[in-house]
Amino acid sequence: MKLIGWIVIIVVLIAIFAFFVPVFPASSQKSEYFGVSSAQVTADVSLTFLVSHCGSYVNAQYTTSFLGVQSSHPLSKGYNFACNVQVSSSSS
Repeated sequence: MKLIGWIVIIVVLIAIFAFFVPVFPASSQKSEYFGVSSAQVTADVSLTFLVSHCGSYVNAQYTTSFLGVQSSHPLSKGYNFACNVQVSSSSS
């Protein structure tokens, strides 16, 4: 019984870590506009946000570049949590 209890505790701790601790760097695809400007979003995200867009993130920034001049704008302050799961349904 003790071994099963430890296994359950370890699984729960791994699930909490994966859901709430943003340690993975992620960025959106860089979009280019006719070769003169581009945009990119970067952030540190949790494992569940990286996989399913539901979890925590920090340091989200929007970076743009126009004719070689680059600027960054913060999109978030501090620790954030979001679930951006989209469900589609069709009706006949």
